[in-house]
Amino acid sequence: MPKITWLELTESIITCQRCPLSQATTPVPGMGNRRAAIAIVGMAPGAVEERQQTPFVGRSGELLNHLLDLAGLRRASMFLTNTVHCRPKEEGHNRDPLPFELIACRPWLDQELDLLQPKVVVLMGKTAIPIGFPGMRPSEADGLVRAVGGRVYVASYHPAYALRQPSFARNILAALRLAKELTDDSTGI
Repeated sequence: MPKITWLELTESIITCQRCPLSQATTPVPGMGNRRAAIAIVGMAPGAVEERQQTPFVGRSGELLNHLLDLAGLRRASMFLTNTVHCRPKEEGHNRDPLPFELIACRPWLDQELDLLQPKVVVLMGKTAIPIGFPGMRPSEADGLVRAVGGRVYVASYHPAYALRQPSFARNILAALRLAKELTDDSTGI
């Protein structure tokens, strides 16, 4: 894909018609520091994210913010996005993105990461983890690091999962600390 600007990419995401999600919801492009060393990729916007047009601002976002603080990271220094930019929902409730929705939205995510060029991409949850760890479930990939195609990925559970299973917050915290360590490491990976 030819290189585009952030403005062009954001406009493309907002006007996307690649799948039916765009007919029923408002897209939420990734946002944050466009010079971030760490990008966080979640699953999909929820109702609060759709309303506020910002990734990770609902209950999951509150937990993520707390864990970022504990890891010594600032949300303002991160770039946050999702595997799909429109909220998947059924009967008003969130659902996981379907395979064809992930495929339709993948070019936008790839372009966000291409423009950003982060040192580390933290993949959170079962739809994000396969980007860097194909065929692996969160329980298999959690805490792993892998370099693929010039990008370094760290796998972790999604904060929404830790809201249901609070003990997994420590796994997310460990992944965030690992991402920080990898970006601080001047010797490379």
